[in-house]
Amino acid sequence: MMRNFSILLSICCIVACRASNKEFQVIQVSGTDPTEMTLNQIANTIEKVQLETRKESFIGNVSDILTFRDYILTIDKVAGVLVFDKTGRFLQIVGSKGDGPGQYASVIYHAAIDKEKGLIYLASGNKLLVFSDTFSFLKEKKFPFLIQYLFVNQGNLHALSKDLGKPHEDGIISTTQIFKLDPNLEIMDSVVFRKKISKKGTIAGYAFKHFYSDDLDGQYFYQPELTSEGFLRDTLYQMNEEKFLPFAKLAFDVPVSIDERGFQSVLLLNIFKSKSYIFAEFDVDFQRHIFLYNLNTKKGFTVKEGFTLESGKKVTLRPLDPSKDTYYYIEESEFQDAKTEEKNPIIGIVELKKNLVCCE
Repeated sequence: MMRNFSILLSICCIVACRASNKEFQVIQVSGTDPTEMTLNQIANTIEKVQLETRKESFIGNVSDILTFRDYILTIDKVAGVLVFDKTGRFLQIVGSKGDGPGQYASVIYHAAIDKEKGLIYLASGNKLLVFSDTFSFLKEKKFPFLIQYLFVNQGNLHALSKDLGKPHEDGIISTTQIFKLDPNLEIMDSVVFRKKISKKGTIAGYAFKHFYSDDLDGQYFYQPELTSEGFLRDTLYQMNEEKFLPFAKLAFDVPVSIDERGFQSVLLLNIFKSKSYIFAEFDVDFQRHIFLYNLNTKKGFTVKEGFTLESGKKVTLRPLDPSKDTYYYIEESEFQDAKTEEKNPIIGIVELKKNLVCCE
């Protein structure tokens, strides 16, 4: 029988009542008074990379960007994982579609890289594929559950799975589990991160998953719950050996309610920690907001829809290298001609200022 290596986090977050974390802090978040902020105001450096557009490299819907050595990898659920060099020149696709070894029949759910070992992991349905640092197929394994998320923590690959819900005397119970895998992709340990009981067995997801962060000083975890609950799961946890300890609570000034259609007024999509920042992405009445909190200056601010480029476009920042406060954004190309393919997007790589003060 596999050994449970951690504790259960329930709806009540019982860990918060038992564990003590001296760094725990409550951070005030404004959703009612967002500010306007240009990207230049918060950036120390900005590097733009135009991704090459070719028939075999056309990107439809990017769900994440990963960097590895001198490569840029775009994760596209339909097109797959595309590899570009640091100038944006297309090199190849990792794996291929099909039913054979090294192939995936369904969409790419998530991808992760072990930079120390030079291994690339792809999750497609219940299939986990492993590729080398030269993008050669190494091995694969099928699991009796869907893999929705992957991350590498302390040198070990972890896979997250959330079931669709099972009948319970009080309604439907859904369980989120994290599995720790060995180099042979065998399950070493597991933890139940969350159990949720609801009247309806509905689930909701978001394309951009930033659940795990590692800024070299610590490892952090947050998983949203995007169905209407009438409250927010607003705590970022620090992973400490076999425990998830509350690290930061986001205190929103927006009241949480559910309308007559069953939609929740505020949805918290992501919380992520980098070296100097806590980043949060949330919706207020279906309007996207981004919150940045500088841990050095103890100042935070909220922008609506994103940060403004010189062109006037607004973009959302997403984490790239937490240890260096490096984020990325995706700038879609302008539509040119209905007879030609739209160009691949520009990827902006942004290093944030270390001691940013709002609106300086």
